[in-house]
Amino acid sequence: MTESLERHQEKLEEKQAACLEQIREMEKQFQKEALAEYEARMKGLEAEAKESVRSCLKTCFPSEAKDKPERACESPRELCEQDLLVAKADAQESRL
Repeated sequence: MTESLERHQEKLEEKQAACLEQIREMEKQFQKEALAEYEARMKGLEAEAKESVRSCLKTCFPSEAKDKPERACESPRELCEQDLLVAKADAQESRL
């Protein structure tokens, strides 16, 4: 009788170990999917924020943003008009 119980116990433990391994594999897969979704949303959020700033600048500072190219600077060290406008918008947002 005890041998039968021991074999049954071993089978249950093997099943439990297999289920636990399956859960761990599923967890890894879900974490990868969640990370990929998070990264995609962050990239989209960055683009959305930039577009919102551009839109706001055109609305809030039409005389300064009027007929200006997207990126007028030749050298990355120079401040572009766009950079100045973005800095103004950031300063105004920080006051809010």
